[in-house]
Amino acid sequence: MCSQLTCSLLDCFLSQIGKYDRAIKAFEAILADLLDRYGDDHHRVGAALHNVAVANLRAGKLNDARDAIEEAVRIRENTLGKKHPKVAVRLAVFVFSLCSLSFRISNSLFLLGFDG
Repeated sequence: MCSQLTCSLLDCFLSQIGKYDRAIKAFEAILADLLDRYGDDHHRVGAALHNVAVANLRAGKLNDARDAIEEAVRIRENTLGKKHPKVAVRLAVFVFSLCSLSFRISNSLFLLGFDG
């Protein structure tokens, strides 16, 4: 299992070189390890899901990013409380992923000739 710092460095490195799919696989492997170790409702699982969401967001897999961040927020709210700063960070990523998804859909519709 890697530490948060190592995970962040891994994400940064793989993202910088455009290896989003490898980053997603790496974070999903870390998530699987944490799920085996701690179960579904542990704050570290929420952190791992956050990393999966960010990697998916960078890869343009917005639905997968949204699903992962929704679960990360749920876990973090249950384990840390709704007012914890880490919950706010997850919510910010969630909002960003929803805005990205909305923009992508509206932009695609515009390119297809639907303007309203």
